[in-house]
Amino acid sequence: MNSYTSSLLVCMLFTICTYAQMPQAIPHDDLIASIPGLDQMPTFNMHSGFLTAGRDPKKVFYWLNEATEWDNKILLVWLNGGPGCSSLQGLFQENGPFTFNEETEKLEPNPFSWNRFAHTLYLEVPFNTGFSHFADDRVTNSTDHNVASNLLKTLENLMEEHPRYRTYDIFLAGQSYAGIYIPTLAVRITELNSTLAANFKGIILGNPYLSEYLNEKTRATFAYTHGYLGDELYTFLQKYDCYNKTATASYDDYMKKQCDGKINEVGRTLFNQPMNPYNIEKQCWRTKASDIENQLAALLANYNTGGEVSHDEGGVEDQFANYFANYGMEKESEATPQAGNESEEQFANLLANYGEDENEATTQASNDSEDQSANLLADYETETAEETEPTTSSEQFSLNVTSCEDHSAGLEKFLSRVDVQTAIHAGDRGAWKMCSDKVFYSHHKRYTDMTGRIRKLVKQHKKSVLLYFGDLDLACNVYGGREFVRGLGFKASTDNEPFLIEYEGNESLGGFVQQYENLLTFAVVKGAGHSAPTDKPAECYSLVSKWILQHTK
Repeated sequence: MNSYTSSLLVCMLFTICTYAQMPQAIPHDDLIASIPGLDQMPTFNMHSGFLTAGRDPKKVFYWLNEATEWDNKILLVWLNGGPGCSSLQGLFQENGPFTFNEETEKLEPNPFSWNRFAHTLYLEVPFNTGFSHFADDRVTNSTDHNVASNLLKTLENLMEEHPRYRTYDIFLAGQSYAGIYIPTLAVRITELNSTLAANFKGIILGNPYLSEYLNEKTRATFAYTHGYLGDELYTFLQKYDCYNKTATASYDDYMKKQCDGKINEVGRTLFNQPMNPYNIEKQCWRTKASDIENQLAALLANYNTGGEVSHDEGGVEDQFANYFANYGMEKESEATPQAGNESEEQFANLLANYGEDENEATTQASNDSEDQSANLLADYETETAEETEPTTSSEQFSLNVTSCEDHSAGLEKFLSRVDVQTAIHAGDRGAWKMCSDKVFYSHHKRYTDMTGRIRKLVKQHKKSVLLYFGDLDLACNVYGGREFVRGLGFKASTDNEPFLIEYEGNESLGGFVQQYENLLTFAVVKGAGHSAPTDKPAECYSLVSKWILQHTK
């Protein structure tokens, strides 16, 4: 039994531990006194409210939980991805002290909460995500760069508001597109001589988006090895390295179109199916629609997949163009309707506007993009319907697709309640959304690969890094993670070893871990998807808690 084996019996005593007497900090205005839906308040303190990011108008919502068991002075900062998805998802659905029960609409103790081994801080970024906002409610475009900059200022403000944490070891953690935020922030902390630098120890990333190229390339490999792609398609992609933009730049127009066509075929195969790309073993249902309508639904879902799929030039924009170009053909009309030409141009303009501005200037165009897209689709469908054969009732146009990952309706309703917002010092912010489409569409993805930053953190700054991947995630898959680590060029310091979990005298495989340079750990969580702490809470608790203990003073 190796160092990653843990006892789950102790975890099941969480409720007793949580409500035991805990040392109390000096009362703060943001101290949570009660929460609707929570029958009994824990004895550990929770704070929530707004921090500032440098200038007073920038209001970043935070939720801070004191540690329940180990007084080892560790602060773990958690971010979700998107861009534009709230970190309260992590708080209430992944690794926080309470999980939200969608049926009872109550908060229930989480026996595998990470605040059992660290003080945990959840931040909603970028601005206009969740409760975070500008005091004057302006709407701005975010960038990878300014998100990291604002996070640094926010953490510095935390130390002013809660000075006890100035001496705590700091770990930055998150998942998905936080794979861009966190390494960027970590380098800023270490190289800008921040007040946080002395206590900053390392980063933890779950199913992170680390490399656009590797993520897309290995998604095809993941799909092929699971039997989702045929031999001919996969062999072509590998032979001509179609996902490598450097390689395809030298191809003639014919080969470029061949590669683009094959890549689009992969997208249609994977995202035009009632399948959950965030956990391929979860059953997924959607309203039945005709083939061409499902293709459009898949393209829309592909464009709005929370940051895990590329939306750069030559990707989904071309798929929209191809869709409209082929719409009339697939409906067996004599020619593509004129409406399609106009719609194609309008879609191109809308998509081209997403994320263009790197500055924090207000862009009304991006604010209205969703409404324009919805109206455009409605107009296009209406205009083309007159020129195509009528459909039967079972084939009528429908985008009423049941999301495989739509487990947030109850939580959104709960956090939108005035009494809840008042209790957690959020003010009256109106409807709270798990993810903001407006933030996602307008965010400028400045960085597409984190190899240099991860390598610098380990080799130059000697910081610890944990990369863990649920092996059922298609969006940010384990193959891409393994290939990313291989590309770092680090020397393995251990073999690929199993880690086990134990319960009442029995043990089970939790996954595998391998260390590099004694500082970087690559881990696979067996049976988990994109949100590994949700799917496999015991395994993730075991993995992360023991890793942190190994990398603290």
